[in-house]
Amino acid sequence: MTHRVFLVHGFNVSDCGAKSIDRLRPALEAAGFEVHDFDYGWRGLIGVRLLNEKTADKLSSLIQEGDVLIGHSNGCDLIHRAIVDSELDCAAVFINPALDTDTRFPPNLKWLDVYHNHRDTATWWARWLVFHPWGAMGRVGYKGDDPRVRNFDTMGPFLPHAPGHSGVFNKKVVGFYSRFIANRIHDRA
Repeated sequence: MTHRVFLVHGFNVSDCGAKSIDRLRPALEAAGFEVHDFDYGWRGLIGVRLLNEKTADKLSSLIQEGDVLIGHSNGCDLIHRAIVDSELDCAAVFINPALDTDTRFPPNLKWLDVYHNHRDTATWWARWLVFHPWGAMGRVGYKGDDPRVRNFDTMGPFLPHAPGHSGVFNKKVVGFYSRFIANRIHDRA
């Protein structure tokens, strides 16, 4: 069975993720996944506040049972909302998620891998936004008690260092991380 994978970019990018999340595509396709981009265009902070729910609804309408959704930054908020809306069993990979560290995940989320590092200043600042689901998960990882979630510190001793908010997409390490993510999906599917 070929697994479908969706790539969901962050906000404030004018290239629809070409220099970030889309760099995972070659390794995912080489691993046999059917890869789909979910591009929603450039958004500033006000656009995120006003349009994330509607954008997540569009993503939710595309999800099928067993899909894996991979997001970066605000893309993780969109994925979280879409999985809640869809009620279909899905899995997710969050790369430097702009979410609260204790976000509650719906029962239809099969598993979640979170990639984070202490040099992600973008999500550190995001935690100060009031009445917004954004937070510092991209900086410190998931801090709740959900056993379906696994944290990966991209500045820790066991993985190649990928500092900052988009470090995983750096040309020096993206090959490793894209293959690592593909293998994790195969192992958990």
